[in-house]
Amino acid sequence: MEMQKKTESSTKEYLERRSKNNISVRKSRAKLREKITQTQARVKNLAKENKTLEQEVSKLDKELGILKCIFTKFFLEDAKLLNSK
Repeated sequence: MEMQKKTESSTKEYLERRSKNNISVRKSRAKLREKITQTQARVKNLAKENKTLEQEVSKLDKELGILKCIFTKFFLEDAKLLNSK
């Protein structure tokens, strides 16, 4: 009889531990899924921001090229004027 009580209480304790563990596992997995979702959203936002910045760099590169041409043109014209004096 003592053995049966021990076994019953052991089984009861085991089932309680398993139940608590299952709850913990569910919470942990839900937390992980949430973190993955947040990370994916962040990656998406950063990719969008990166694309915008790449477009801005491209635009500024073109503008720099134009300004270099203008500067070179005026510099050469000024140099010709100075040399002709």
